[in-house]
Amino acid sequence: MTQEQEKAAQTLWKSSTRALQIVAGAGSGKTTTMLEALQMAAQAGYHPDEMALITFTRKAGKEMEERQHKKGITSAFTGTMHALALKLIGGTASGFSVLANGEQIKKDMIRTLFPWYSHIPIDLLVNGNILNKKENETFQNEYKQHKKNNRLIEFDDMISIATKEKAGERKFRVLFVDEFQDTSPDQLAFIQSLQAQKLFVVGDDWQSIYAFRGANVSLSRNFPKIFPESKRLFLTRNFRSQQRIVTLGNRAIRLSSEFVPKNLKAHHAAAKPCRLFLAMRERSPAEHAQIFREICKQPGQILARTNYLVDRIAGSFPENTGTMHSSKGLEYDTVTLFGIAPSYMPHPHGYTDEEIRLFYVGITRARHEINFVAWEEKGKYSRLLPFLANHCRIQYF
Repeated sequence: MTQEQEKAAQTLWKSSTRALQIVAGAGSGKTTTMLEALQMAAQAGYHPDEMALITFTRKAGKEMEERQHKKGITSAFTGTMHALALKLIGGTASGFSVLANGEQIKKDMIRTLFPWYSHIPIDLLVNGNILNKKENETFQNEYKQHKKNNRLIEFDDMISIATKEKAGERKFRVLFVDEFQDTSPDQLAFIQSLQAQKLFVVGDDWQSIYAFRGANVSLSRNFPKIFPESKRLFLTRNFRSQQRIVTLGNRAIRLSSEFVPKNLKAHHAAAKPCRLFLAMRERSPAEHAQIFREICKQPGQILARTNYLVDRIAGSFPENTGTMHSSKGLEYDTVTLFGIAPSYMPHPHGYTDEEIRLFYVGITRARHEINFVAWEEKGKYSRLLPFLANHCRIQYF
């Protein structure tokens, strides 16, 4: 444990502070720190039955449970916020069935209601920022009616019900929340409704990339205002990536307009330079992928901005291609961000700051080597190209 990690794990139990926010940079050991804090809470006299730990995904919850078991510690609940809400409301939602495929129903409904938006990625349509006010109202009413007609309840409905009914009020003395930067206003209200004596949250506003799912990064940035009796600590040593990658990430996030300032320091020395592969002329994404594969025989993990682009290049990289969103929480020896081009990265229909944060997340997945593949479209280049040209070794193809 570093001094930063030890302080983060101990502070809440050694003071009258009610809420503690750990701003944990990429690769800084946030899970290790959270588990240590859980152990410190137990040593401070909080019983395992009085503690709950909320994770962002079921996979993360399972991994957290396994690591708790290895350390010989337990908590009353470890899992997603939706799972906790469902556990708390019990019979309140009786007579309803849980809607397991709500996202797909929303996507199908939007495509049916608004065929004139067929050229826009569906994830950007679902969050309601492309639809105008009238269109969004039409969609929301149709969706609510669908649930009512079929007596369906969604995961987010569970959170709303649990909050309204105060189903978890004072059930836990200590509450841990992972990935707090991806919290929505409804989820924050649920957290507050639990009224835990001690609140320990971990997150990083630099890595908030789920606005299309309702996440509001300002909740993380404004944590000290939302919870006045709170402290904010930082984890700034990156144990994942070599120095050049950490430095590039620090510079990249400064392309956005608002962020909580911090300077990550690399634990590992500089190694391979960051490389930019820049096409000399326009080709299809699949052609770019094939040429890049010939240049770099072992490219490592390929990450692209959209599923559409992943599908276009999957023939060249069938086993190691995915979206930048899906890479969150993962790490690889070598990462290539493919498609630094006007139509893909940053996405023309995305939020500017969130696109930069997604760019940052992609960069910081790499341990040893980071590459970028860029090309022009109709004489235009990505807005990220000048930045990359200034900070990477350029290779033309």
